Amino acid sequence: MADPFHAPRWTHRLREWWIEQVLRHRYAVLAVGLVLTVVAGWLASQLEIDPDLRSLLPRDHPVLAALDDVETNFGPVGGINVVVEGGTPEARHAFADAIDETFSDAEGIREIDHRLETDFFVEHALYYLDDAEMEELAERMEAWQHYEFCTAAPDVCIDDPDPEAPAALQAFIDQKRSAVDENLRERTGFSDYYEREGIDALAVFIRPTESSAIIAFSIAVTDAMRQGVQDIYDAGGPWTGTDMRFNLVGPYINKADEQEVVNRDMVRTGSIALVGVILVLYLLFRSTRAVLTLLIPLLCGVTWSLGVTQLALGHLNVITSLISSVVMGIGIDAGIHFLTRARRERIHHDNETSIRRAFEGVIAPLLVASATTASAFVVMALSAFPAFGEFGVIAASGVALCLLAMVTVYPALLAVVGLAKPKRHRDGAISQATRMLLARPGLVFVALVILTVASVRGISTLRDGGFERSSRELQSDHNREVTEADVFLISEIFGRDVHASVLVIEDWEELERVYEQAQERQARRAEEGESLLDSLVAAPSLLPPANIDLDKRERRIRDLTANWSPRTWARLGGEEPDEGAAPGATNGGEAPAPGAVVGGDWDSPAGDAGWDAAANEDEGDEDGEAVDADEGWELPGGGEEWGEFEAYDAGEDAGESGEAQPEDKPEAKPEQPEAEAGPEPPAEGDALIDAEDGKLLRRMLRASTFGPDDLPKSATGMLRGDDGSWAIFAYPNYDAADMFTGVDFLEETTAYTGVDEPGVSAADKSRVYVGEPTVYATTFILLQEEWPVVMGMAALVVTAFVFWQVRSFGQTLVTLSPLLLAIWWTFGILGTFGLKLSVLNVPILPAILGIGVDNGVYLTAAIRRGPSTNTGLHRSVDETGQAILAATMTTMVGFGAFLFSDNGGLRSIGELAVIGIVATAIAAMLAVPTISALLQRRRDRLENGNGRS
Repeated sequence: MADPFHAPRWTHRLREWWIEQVLRHRYAVLAVGLVLTVVAGWLASQLEIDPDLRSLLPRDHPVLAALDDVETNFGPVGGINVVVEGGTPEARHAFADAIDETFSDAEGIREIDHRLETDFFVEHALYYLDDAEMEELAERMEAWQHYEFCTAAPDVCIDDPDPEAPAALQAFIDQKRSAVDENLRERTGFSDYYEREGIDALAVFIRPTESSAIIAFSIAVTDAMRQGVQDIYDAGGPWTGTDMRFNLVGPYINKADEQEVVNRDMVRTGSIALVGVILVLYLLFRSTRAVLTLLIPLLCGVTWSLGVTQLALGHLNVITSLISSVVMGIGIDAGIHFLTRARRERIHHDNETSIRRAFEGVIAPLLVASATTASAFVVMALSAFPAFGEFGVIAASGVALCLLAMVTVYPALLAVVGLAKPKRHRDGAISQATRMLLARPGLVFVALVILTVASVRGISTLRDGGFERSSRELQSDHNREVTEADVFLISEIFGRDVHASVLVIEDWEELERVYEQAQERQARRAEEGESLLDSLVAAPSLLPPANIDLDKRERRIRDLTANWSPRTWARLGGEEPDEGAAPGATNGGEAPAPGAVVGGDWDSPAGDAGWDAAANEDEGDEDGEAVDADEGWELPGGGEEWGEFEAYDAGEDAGESGEAQPEDKPEAKPEQPEAEAGPEPPAEGDALIDAEDGKLLRRMLRASTFGPDDLPKSATGMLRGDDGSWAIFAYPNYDAADMFTGVDFLEETTAYTGVDEPGVSAADKSRVYVGEPTVYATTFILLQEEWPVVMGMAALVVTAFVFWQVRSFGQTLVTLSPLLLAIWWTFGILGTFGLKLSVLNVPILPAILGIGVDNGVYLTAAIRRGPSTNTGLHRSVDETGQAILAATMTTMVGFGAFLFSDNGGLRSIGELAVIGIVATAIAAMLAVPTISALLQRRRDRLENGNGRS
């Protein structure tokens, strides 16, 4: 028998020593295996699953570092979004207000954002007016002031008042209030609640304190908010009896629900894989003992690998979450080959001899095949991209540890329980399938060529649109069904995707420079139709235009009211000043605005001095002397009814209340001649602007100048961080789940970071916009960069191992030919049936290389080990084909369990892996025997020709 591996003598001695020690110390081996399994099982129970796509990026990647900085200082990116739909607007508003009131101070909640806080901007609206509007306001206020003065004292009014002055001032206030609302609506799409005309829905944003990447927190806050919002709904309110509904969506909801789905999928797929493996084993060996004895070392190896995973990584990502099913399918292969050989040896030998002979016969191809498979996984493990790296670490350790269990625990277990003696088959019997396969190798070869050529069309289709663009397709079906419609509803309400990317700027001056530059560049791209941004939002957009001098504007506003008395301020708000009000106080005790004249009555355009002089002239006594101010005002036509015009001073002997004491009544004043009846004093509110609007204007006139640091938290929101830094938000104009477009979005936003200007520090040059679109795009970019490298390195390593085994270029090509065919066919099948590659299943391609090459290794080893005759070829293919079929079935079951996952991304892993593994098995069973048979016929013809000559 030829030794296909050219093994040196020391390896023979090593494998003889190894099996001898295992069989001699069988009970100790089993005891140690049990202890290791228990410890590894405890470690495996500590594993956490992270379904976040961030876990597929290197932890030190600049995008993650920037994202951590954003979430530390500005709050988590994303939140829990409550969609409220149906019912009446009043019901929706009341429900949103109830959510805000209930959770604004709740533990774990940073803030509730359910409506625009416009008070600050309305009160400071005068600082946003241009110069022409400011002069228009001054004219209307002067006209209103003159109107009020002349109405109160017509006899001292020189110029006729404009009767339309109050209406004109009212119109100005209405116009500017509408302008503020319109400006907010243009800038944000809203003027109050987050709702849009024509859509019977609104959105409430709950922003937690911790990142959604902390899965335990996401689960806890999701559960709390779901229960809390449901309690608010159940408690009743204006929404009771209406068709109003609510739903919670967003990153926290997705990750909490995906965690639940993945946990459920782990149990489901693990159970399916285990049942599938048991079924395959039973169909292959038709023996319950054989199945049980194979399962025990398999479970040991799987448990050990999960324990090592906890020690090495401490978590599972979305790709590796179902890795136990994969390890189960791969790890059983060595046991199948071992048991197949041992059962054949048992026909002629006793139990221990059969185990020894089987071990010595298969250990070399087992080691080589396992090393070849593991080498592909090791290459993956060396990748900096965790999607490859973590899968490679777990799979490589799984292959190695399952092999260790199969060469330690399994022989020891077989030695204890014994091998059942199988029925003797007729020597030299070859199955009909093998005979049919090798009867016409030329025809099979033509079929292989036809199948390969037919795959071209499918591959062309795959190249044109065979990669899954949307990350939504990688989520669970259940979660998409529950949340996806409302996610799009929020985008419809806002008129854009709400998943922004954020750029952090340290100081205000730099923020102004970068923001201005970014707006200019984005506007140019938008004009050319090339921008992927809907808008850029930053704090400078909240301030008045740069051409307005705020200090000068404040002085101009103060000049408007410099001669106003407290009574004027009160009348502006539609109020009657309190009788006996203290100088400097208005109704309610409000202090006058800076620069206002304290004391006096209705103001004339000339100020209090003009009013007093005119009044004294017109109100003199019959001798023409002016009335003493201490005597109090008595305007023509019954001034006593106008309590607001009574003198404040009640006399020296007045009590604390300001009223004259009964025993100290002042002497009666000399009677004044009866004056002509004046105009009736206006009833409260007559000819005045709306009282609420007047109070609003009063607040506008009293507002002080402001800067970035004066903007309220309700206005800046997430635009300013806890450390004082500032943020620019870039909102996409496409679905942020589109990873392909996200790459272009990432490239465009890079031009808006301001790092290409001279004088930018080295630290600032690393600035990058980060957010959900950036994470998706970065994941895709890393995948594009890594997968050709990993595939190429895996192919080189596999080729090197195969060549080391066979020591022949020709045999290396024969061994690898089914692998090359299978990869080609796999891509063709994907394209033909509309299946797609994705960021989750592409990392499986190197695994298919490592797993698929085993078939060629086992077949080549069997063929080379047998005699170089047609009979020897038939027997080698027949004996090995059964084991290859069983190993392929178990591996396919391990990956095929993914097909039963609720998660679309995990299902795509199962689709690709099953197609690839089946293709490699079929290619191996067709290509290697066919090529070997053709080569054998050529050798036979040459030998016959030489013999005749």
